[in-house]
Amino acid sequence: MKQKLKRFLKELRFYILLLLVAIALAVVMRIFLFTSIIKIPSDSMEPAVLAGDFILANKQIPGHRVYQNIKQPRIDGKVQTKRFKGIRKVRRNDILVFNFPYAAGWDKIDMDLNLYYLKRCVALPGDVFSIENGIYRVENYPDSLGCFFRQQESV
Repeated sequence: MKQKLKRFLKELRFYILLLLVAIALAVVMRIFLFTSIIKIPSDSMEPAVLAGDFILANKQIPGHRVYQNIKQPRIDGKVQTKRFKGIRKVRRNDILVFNFPYAAGWDKIDMDLNLYYLKRCVALPGDVFSIENGIYRVENYPDSLGCFFRQQESV
């Protein structure tokens, strides 16, 4: 009986340790590598991303963002974050996940870190961007913009 109890406790410790390692790994991956967007609420990115789709965003391209001070994340009502260096710069046609800024008064802009927006990057800093008759163009960029669409399923 004692042998069985010892073996059971040893196996229980192993599985608890395995569970704790898995949770720690998931937390580290969530903070530094990926963020999961629960559900896309609107159809503004159709046909590339449909309303109701679930997505996983790679934080390594722009660089992950962390609180500067975890004990006091807000100073004077403003969220204090730091962004680490990414693996590359954002390119045209990248789909970006970001926190949409909003006016927190006449003289400041804030953002809700729990509210995500999803849009396609069509122009970069320094580009001349225009919209004519609902068609957008980037001067001196011959390729089509927004060309990565979901393949239509044949019926």
